[in-house]
Amino acid sequence: MRSGTVLAMALAAAMSSGMATAAHAEESEHHARAAEHFAELDADGNGIFSRDEAEEQAAQRFSEADTDGNGSLSEEEAIAMHEARREERHEARQARREERREERREGSHHAERFTQHAGEDGIIDMSEFSEHALQRFEGADLDENGSVTATEMRLAMRAMHGRRGEHRGGPRGHHDDD
Repeated sequence: MRSGTVLAMALAAAMSSGMATAAHAEESEHHARAAEHFAELDADGNGIFSRDEAEEQAAQRFSEADTDGNGSLSEEEAIAMHEARREERHEARQARREERREERREGSHHAERFTQHAGEDGIIDMSEFSEHALQRFEGADLDENGSVTATEMRLAMRAMHGRRGEHRGGPRGHHDDD
């Protein structure tokens, strides 16, 4: 029973660190998309999205949507414009998903971590898996009493994020809930 509890805690810690990494990557991706979008809006590249640029882009979008060229948008033209923009956003999301899948396949740190923990046979058996889980547990058991409190887990996770150079909410290791 004790080894099952230890393994469950180690797995929970591993999963939560993966979620934090995913959240950090998602936030970074969001910032990159925002910067890319701003660069598209800033037509003259001067680092400022001006009212003139906004008006020019609105006129361009209107012109593209006004398919019959009569200077006004019918309900059909407006719906078509919105549908086209929605389809563009959908395609862009699909492309980003595919890029992330490709990145995970090619340069995945998971593959590197697998190699670190796999035995000479190139696989991870139960003893190797348990050994890694117990090492993580022992690293979190700061007072070495055979159990891990929520505080010890939080401190261990903070230390783990600091080693990877990952952080959320400010300087390394600083969390808003502390």
